[in-house]
Amino acid sequence: MNEIIDKVKFFTERDRLDRKTRQREIVYKRAYLMYVMRNQLLMTFQEIGNRFNVTHPTVLYWSNMVHFYLNQSKDQVYINQIQEYLKAFEGTKYTPEYRNLEEDILNCTSTYELKLIKERIKENKYGNNDSY
Repeated sequence: MNEIIDKVKFFTERDRLDRKTRQREIVYKRAYLMYVMRNQLLMTFQEIGNRFNVTHPTVLYWSNMVHFYLNQSKDQVYINQIQEYLKAFEGTKYTPEYRNLEEDILNCTSTYELKLIKERIKENKYGNNDSY
């Protein structure tokens, strides 16, 4: 357990995750650490919020979102942002399958999802560009 706390502290200090910002990379990394603290250390939302200078509803929201990103949507944009953290806390590198562009577009229900699809195309997350 102390090893996990030491890793959280290291990443928080190195990446300055305790500062207030809406920069996606920082928000995603901070959210993943909140998720780890909640699920592996069983800390309360208030304890985690105090560590990152956020309210407990924010911790609750991001814990749920990280669970969704990793387990249901398998959002590649999110996973790419936290790849180093996944490796550090889970011990293995996450290697997702390529996504299906046509399926993602047909299942898209918001402009935010379209923006994610656009980012995935730029990052070549749909495999070979000739296939679509």
